[in-house]
Amino acid sequence: MANLPPNNTITTTGNYDIPRLIPGREYLLTLRCTGTAAATLAFDDGSGGSFSAIQDGAMLGTNPSEARLVAPSGTLRIIVTSNSAPIRVNLVPVL
Repeated sequence: MANLPPNNTITTTGNYDIPRLIPGREYLLTLRCTGTAAATLAFDDGSGGSFSAIQDGAMLGTNPSEARLVAPSGTLRIIVTSNSAPIRVNLVPVL
């Protein structure tokens, strides 16, 4: 597990955390990939250190994959299981 790289680009499979989200706040997550990729989105369950999947096996293509999420906790995990090209991640709060 690692935090999302500073350039917001995932280049290999693995778990990537986006910490310091505000619980109860709505966010727009955009994932872009010029190839194909599969990922699961999960939120931290709290004190036990476990994560619950909220979207499983999201397939990404040349068009961005978008999701509106309400953060139940402070950490979002992106679990990338396959990718043929880098995945660009953008997460912004919805006003």
